[in-house]
Amino acid sequence: MGRQPWVVYGYLRTIDAVSLHSTLQMSISLLAFILVYCSVFGVGYVYLVRLIKKGPQPVSTLTSNTSGTPARPLSAAESVSEQERP
Repeated sequence: MGRQPWVVYGYLRTIDAVSLHSTLQMSISLLAFILVYCSVFGVGYVYLVRLIKKGPQPVSTLTSNTSGTPARPLSAAESVSEQERP
């Protein structure tokens, strides 16, 4: 007798824990999972290959700060005076 971790000794017999699904039903289910995973993997692979072929963005098209100083984290936010702070 093998080990059935889903069967609790004294509460559920092995014969009651067996599925009534046929081999054909289980094969179709497994095939469906394989097809879905392969298609998701294939789409992801094609997307990554296209990104790699496209290459990085050229330096000339990158936006740069014209003032020569780096932007602070909240440089776009309005400045608050000392009197307006809570």
